[in-house]
Amino acid sequence: MFQKRGQSWSIEAYVAIAVFLIAIIFFYGLTTVSTFKVNVEIEVEELSQKLNNKDMFLDGELNDAELNILIGLNCTELKEFLHTNLDVCIYIKGTDGNLLNNGTNVIHGIGCPGINISGMMCGSVS
Repeated sequence: MFQKRGQSWSIEAYVAIAVFLIAIIFFYGLTTVSTFKVNVEIEVEELSQKLNNKDMFLDGELNDAELNILIGLNCTELKEFLHTNLDVCIYIKGTDGNLLNNGTNVIHGIGCPGINISGMMCGSVS
């Protein structure tokens, strides 16, 4: 005699919930990416100031001995040298604007592998 009646969810309710959840995820993603970008920009500015305070960079020129010291550093040692936890790649241009060469090969950056500079991987030579 008594029939139990319950509320049933319509397809519109499911769609509305799905759209709401997608919107929350979308806005969360937007705010997270911009926060990361700001943090990296701050870290890069601090890193630039640290470089300017290093003895080998005070005169604004890099001699052969200083270049050989940098070339000899691996990724971990370079991070310790610069007091950072970010992967870094230093590329050096000569007065003519071209990438510096080590006598026979052009050096495409000194630092952590896996960083792409204009289509060339950091640390590669050509």
